[in-house]
Amino acid sequence: MKRRSSDFSFILIFFFIVLGNPQEIKAQVSFTVQVSDHRVVQNGVFDIQFELTNAQGSNFEPPSFADFKVVGGPSRGQSTSIINGEMSSSQTYSYSLLATKKGRFMIGRASIVAGHKKLTTVPVGIEVVQGKELVQKGSESQVTGDVLLVAETDKKDYYPGEQIILNYRLLFTQNIQSLDILSEDDYADFYVQNFADFSKQPAIEKINGKQYTSRIIKSLALFPHQSGTFELDPLLMSVGINAPFSGIQGFFTMRRMQDMKVSSDSIKINVLPLPANVPSTFRGAVGQYTLKTHPGSQDITTDDALTFEIELHGNGDAKRWDPPAPVIDTSFERYDPKILDDQQTESGGVIDHRRSVEYQLIPKKAGQFSVYVPFTYFDPDQKKFVTISSDTLHITVAQGTSAGRSKGNAEDDEMDKFEIEPVHTSIISDLFWKSWPHLFLFGLLVTGSCWALIFTARAKKEEKISRAEKMKNAAASNASLQLDELLHHSSALDSKTFFEKATEIYYRFLCERLVIPPSELDEARLPLYLQRAGVPDEATDRVKRFYTACLPVRYGGAPAGYSREEMVEECKGIIGNI
Repeated sequence: MKRRSSDFSFILIFFFIVLGNPQEIKAQVSFTVQVSDHRVVQNGVFDIQFELTNAQGSNFEPPSFADFKVVGGPSRGQSTSIINGEMSSSQTYSYSLLATKKGRFMIGRASIVAGHKKLTTVPVGIEVVQGKELVQKGSESQVTGDVLLVAETDKKDYYPGEQIILNYRLLFTQNIQSLDILSEDDYADFYVQNFADFSKQPAIEKINGKQYTSRIIKSLALFPHQSGTFELDPLLMSVGINAPFSGIQGFFTMRRMQDMKVSSDSIKINVLPLPANVPSTFRGAVGQYTLKTHPGSQDITTDDALTFEIELHGNGDAKRWDPPAPVIDTSFERYDPKILDDQQTESGGVIDHRRSVEYQLIPKKAGQFSVYVPFTYFDPDQKKFVTISSDTLHITVAQGTSAGRSKGNAEDDEMDKFEIEPVHTSIISDLFWKSWPHLFLFGLLVTGSCWALIFTARAKKEEKISRAEKMKNAAASNASLQLDELLHHSSALDSKTFFEKATEIYYRFLCERLVIPPSELDEARLPLYLQRAGVPDEATDRVKRFYTACLPVRYGGAPAGYSREEMVEECKGIIGNI
């Protein structure tokens, strides 16, 4: 009996231990957090992973990443493994974060529901430092990793309209299998041209004693719209490199690829304002330019038009300047220059711009004349305005046949010798004077006389209008006609082309109406010109809002909140109000 009692007691003790400690027969459930590094370089990327083991989770809630920029994730993973007969499972939630600012930051708790229980992770501290600080603290390996991304410009200070060459260089110690851009600045303050052809030849470079292969992977030409200091966001890329083999290598073992995220530093671009002493011949061009003349015929008559061309070649922003005006006396009637050819090409690592302009001038009288075309641009290297000129054309104008009679001829003199005989009253036997043809001709004569009086009065009224006011009225009329024509051909244009043309019409109207040089048209100066022109406050606000809404068009976007028809309607409304 005693032995049975002892056996029974052992069984009770065993069940008590097992029931009281269920975790002894069940794998431990846990919810943890891991980061790839607690000390990160500013504008560097690090990974954070939340892992639930030995349970099925739901309602996962990540912490706030307000102090960082999420550039990857969430990516989810799930795995099950059996080791020595023991089975374990895992659920992971991973993010890639960009450390945009320097300092010490705390990433809060993440939570998940497992069964009937809510689990949370512990907070994680991250220190973001500059690269130089890591080197000083002996963490050189964190700065000089296997893959680096560098953003660089050709110099520090620029001017509005000047070409800025921005290169992104990738430095690596292992073979690169793939490249993918994850995040990039929108370059909203610049007109952007991507280089299709740039130097892709690798070079060898040493950083902190470590040797890298260096290669340019992206090259841009940026043209700033206005002066100021602008900071470009880092370029973030996903780079695939060969991962090391794990386990036993066989003949048919495939290479695995390891994904790395690399980021360039943010880069500041300082754009200086143009000098105040702007020559009257300056039309907005900034850079270096040359000019070539194609003269055409220089011996003409008063029946002909003087036609010649100039070809301008430079490296500045082609959208900022208008064709220069010819210099000639008032003996010629002028027409607006006509752009025959306008091309941008890549040449020698820069964007090269060529524009051919045709001029037509109508002589009013015979004589000897000269004409030339001055072109003024701002040279950033010399930091001054430079004026170049076309060849001076010496024009000989002979008298043509359409100039009218300047002297009486012999036949007219003979006619003057005849005396005028007196008119005798006679009775008209026919009814022509009362017929419909005669009445029609008489009515036409009276109507023509009335219209002549109206036109004469209108001409006298227009003579009283100042030249500046005429230019303003012409600007409004031309802009409205151009918008109507653009809307008429809207179906034949893609959205990008349509918005670019509409914006160009609006900006040109503002320049002509407010007498603003194209290079001076920006958000800062526009209110001053509107105030000087006496535009009411309500109309001023409308002009400024629409100007700002059109800015994205300069870099390939669309005006915020406007369809094609709405954009034209708003533009015409502004034209009618100012």
